[in-house]
This record gives sequence, structure tokens and C-alpha cells, in this order.
Amino acid sequence: MYWTFQRGSATIEAEFTTTGALRIRSVIMQIPRENLETFYRYILELNKSYTGIHKISLDSNNLILNYSAFPADLTVERGVEAVNHIAEMADVLDNHLVDHFGGKIGKGNGGDGV
Repeated sequence: MYWTFQRGSATIEAEFTTTGALRIRSVIMQIPRENLETFYRYILELNKSYTGIHKISLDSNNLILNYSAFPADLTVERGVEAVNHIAEMADVLDNHLVDHFGGKIGKGNGGDGV
């Protein structure tokens, strides 16, 4: 099962894998072309500060906010909380990071920014 929805400027993708795991992701932005050292340092510090259910990762030329949970760790309440949390964070982060570092807000599966 797979679905996509919008929260503000963020596109959120969620799916249950064939093993029953829940995966949620949002392409936050394309990696900016300038000030990369400052950008990556900021992202590393931001990721370090996240003790919650989400993490930031890179996929090709895109910055991704993601969450995964295995069936044994998943309840309906936890799944709903995760979807809402990732959606809220993605909508805040995409604008914040693009405003501070440039680049383009990511869109949809594949994160091509278009």
C-alpha cells in the first residue's frame, strides 16, 4: 500500500512494504550548489539534534526527511503520529532550508524538484 499527500509545500510519501514495515519520506530540497560545507555542517548538526522518530538523509542530489518502523514496533497510534510528525517537519524544513541555503524545494517520488 502506497500513498502521497501534500502538507503545505511538502510532498509526503508513505508506504507499507511487503514485510509490513512503514516507510515515510519527503524530499525536502535539492542540494544547493553553493556554500556546501556550511550546508552539510548545518544538516549534520540538525540531524544530531533529532532524537525523535525522523532522520535526514541524502538520496542522489536530494535531502530527504524519513522514518521507518518495523511491524513489531508499530501501532496504529504510532503510525498516525509518525505520518503527522514527518509531514509537519517536512513543511517547516523545506522552506527554512531553501530560504537559508538556496536550492529548490523537492517534489514527489524521485525528488526531481519539478
